[in-house]
Amino acid sequence: MNRLATTLLLGMVMTAAAAHAQDLPDISAVRRPMAFPTSSNQVVVTVIAHPATNPLDAASAKVCFSVDGSAANCVDATRTDDTTFTAAIPAQKAESIVTYWATIADDKGNSQISPSDTSFFKYFYVVIDNRVAIYDVQFTPNQSGASGVAGFQVEVGGSVVADTSDLPGGPDAPGGPEPMVVLQESGGSWGGISLLVKDSSGAIIPELAALQRGERVLVRGTVQEHFGLTVIQNATVVDKQATGPIPSPVNRSTAQIGNGEGENRDAERWESMLVQYQDVVVTADTTAPTNTGQYLVANVDEKENQAAWARIETDNSNAGYTTRTPTVGEKKIVEGNHFLAIVGVMTYADSSFKLVPRKPDDYLTTGLAVRQPSAAAANIVVSPNPTPSGTVLQLTLPTATPVTVELLDALGHQCAIPATEIRLPEGTHRLQLPTEQLPAGAAFVRVSTHGGVTTLPVIILP
Repeated sequence: MNRLATTLLLGMVMTAAAAHAQDLPDISAVRRPMAFPTSSNQVVVTVIAHPATNPLDAASAKVCFSVDGSAANCVDATRTDDTTFTAAIPAQKAESIVTYWATIADDKGNSQISPSDTSFFKYFYVVIDNRVAIYDVQFTPNQSGASGVAGFQVEVGGSVVADTSDLPGGPDAPGGPEPMVVLQESGGSWGGISLLVKDSSGAIIPELAALQRGERVLVRGTVQEHFGLTVIQNATVVDKQATGPIPSPVNRSTAQIGNGEGENRDAERWESMLVQYQDVVVTADTTAPTNTGQYLVANVDEKENQAAWARIETDNSNAGYTTRTPTVGEKKIVEGNHFLAIVGVMTYADSSFKLVPRKPDDYLTTGLAVRQPSAAAANIVVSPNPTPSGTVLQLTLPTATPVTVELLDALGHQCAIPATEIRLPEGTHRLQLPTEQLPAGAAFVRVSTHGGVTTLPVIILP
């Protein structure tokens, strides 16, 4: 086929495709009324759809859903007015992850689906019967990384691992870094979240600006996606407790985070958490072609592999290092600088993940050993903790293994609730624990696997 014929054929195909797209119905909104339904709640999904060339076929409107990755089920949607349809997803057991999507066709059979690419993103929610944890707000089964409760108000608690003296932002730079406070509930994946210190009108929220590292707080606010970073906006402090120890940083290699733009599933699960790179060298003292306040590092044994380089941010912290002209008390980052470890808050902006060290002691330049967080703390977590009712055991397994879970009283004696032994596959799991059956006070959860035994304290509130 000659070039002219090929061009004409391509034009005809593109024109036909555009015409077909114009014929498709439009689904402009898919909404649910609650962030976290309980196991007794059915979820009524509202779908707003508009016809294109042809009238809508009301009988074709459906909401389809899958529970914990099982085969999809579809329920018919009822038309309530010209453009509004509703369908009820049945109640599901606690800790279920429900993904869902909407479909509708016109009277000529032209169908539309929302979201348009369900291989990349589905609407979803988690069924929660106890207090909501940071994990529940941050976790997503989607590659997009977006929270399933964006736009909803939530109440979550955690330890302050970074305050405004750590992450002051750039107050004189419109559109620059925001001052932030970071809460972390545990060392397990999906365990941290950032609070915007400025409200939606741009004013500083004094009670957030006054928070200090180590304080344990309960906050209430609205979940938002802030340039790709899941945050809580317009937060208020509901409760605050005395300063105490904060979670240890999670060790990751620079290759696991990387320098590529777009989504990174491994990096996403550590968003707004303390992360540590060990034994690293500066591979580029700025991110060319312009100085963005960032530089690149790699584990020493990966320094020749550019795919293993990761970004460090200097513009939104008081860590004492800069890629720009140093001011008093700052040091210039130079290619070849070696650090035993760099700790920081994992953030996401400008389509990339980057680590933000908080203060100079987040750079370890001398010492006999690199700081090592507890492997158990990073992989086995109880939340919420303290809890007035049932709680959840979250554990991440490198391989499939039998797991035995025991509840112990303050003296270490097994409680009346029997030990549970199950075999779990590789990955992260969440198991409901019946701690509401225990008396108020201290208790312990003991987890036994082939890799060893871990005992974690849990406080039962009256």
